[in-house]
Amino acid sequence: MAPLGAEITGAEDADGEAASVATNEEQRRQSAALTNAATGKATAHQPGTGEDRLPSQPVAAGKELVLLADPGNSGPIMVGFDSATVPLSKGTGLSFGVENAEALVASAGNDSDTLHIIGEQPEEA
Repeated sequence: MAPLGAEITGAEDADGEAASVATNEEQRRQSAALTNAATGKATAHQPGTGEDRLPSQPVAAGKELVLLADPGNSGPIMVGFDSATVPLSKGTGLSFGVENAEALVASAGNDSDTLHIIGEQPEEA
């Protein structure tokens, strides 16, 4: 396992094939595009120092939720499903194929650190 705050240098898709890693610039571009979409939503959340479940934010079918650690944070934010074990260094992010942000938990080293929750909302019927 990489040390906390280590840069992610490789990724695999669901079939175990090599996949490109989004750079900070690419993540910001995607975030801006989602936020500007009519169904896009971005929420700034400040997880506590314990493992807090993320607030409810539904995700459109076939879309992914992006979690982005604020570049001004004091250190990494830990995220995960049942326990927060994956570090997000300042200014980095990951995407998750979940139906709702509340499927994830997060923990910060400082109560004032911010995690941006970005995703496309389901269209209303």
